[in-house]
Amino acid sequence: MIEELAERLDGAQLNAEDTPSLADTHEIDIDQAYEIQQAVVDRRLARERR
Repeated sequence: MIEELAERLDGAQLNAEDTPSLADTHEIDIDQAYEIQQAVVDRRLARERR
């Protein structure tokens, strides 16, 4: 779930698209929210290294 949500958010940023709040569609706690945030950051950093 973490990676799928990170992909959704990252894709929305890359394509300059709005995305509904994750809290509207998923039950996530604060720890999961931080994991998703870190996964998005990791994806961005990986792209910069290419």
